Amino acid sequence: MPVSRVETPANLEAITNEAAFQTLVVDALRQMGWVVIHVKEMFGNTKGIPDLLCFTVDEYLQAGDWGDDRLTEVLVGRGQMIELKILGNTVSAGQKRWRERWLPEGVTVLDVWNRAEDWETMMSIMER
Repeated sequence: MPVSRVETPANLEAITNEAAFQTLVVDALRQMGWVVIHVKEMFGNTKGIPDLLCFTVDEYLQAGDWGDDRLTEVLVGRGQMIELKILGNTVSAGQKRWRERWLPEGVTVLDVWNRAEDWETMMSIMER
């Protein structure tokens, strides 16, 4: 059974490996009942697409074909897109270009760094 939120990990800011942080977030969101797609693991070269795509089961089923050539078309405006960063890192130029090109007005990417306030914001947004 999904949980409403996952408490902030005690060692969050001590994490220095982005892959470990991504795993922590993916596990937490799945505990909350989200279908989480880790874009790089699933599709390889992501060309600026955010790290995670999070959907309710209904949103995921409505998306249909997830072929590489349709990835951006399928994801924009559905679910929640999340970009994960380790403290000290920034959103890259390629990620900014992707957002400028593909995100319609009103659709955002949630940028989350490994700090308690970002974790709490993410949990508040992702609670159902």
